[in-house]
Amino acid sequence: MFEGCGITKTCSSEEFTDEAVRHYYRHLVKVQNKSAQRAFMVTCEAYGHFYPNTSDWRVPKEVATILNPGLRV
Repeated sequence: MFEGCGITKTCSSEEFTDEAVRHYYRHLVKVQNKSAQRAFMVTCEAYGHFYPNTSDWRVPKEVATILNPGLRV
């Protein structure tokens, strides 16, 4: 899931910053040609992996807020 995008599965939670989330999403859309919806879902899976203490229902909200800081959810 993380191959070739600059984010490895061994990164600690501290290293998995907002910028890394944005980079991963852009990589999925531009390089791997995923649809925006599929890229969002895969990014949510990755975020949930790195932040396991975040409730499952809250992960999409966190990712959406990171990808679009002006979004009010």
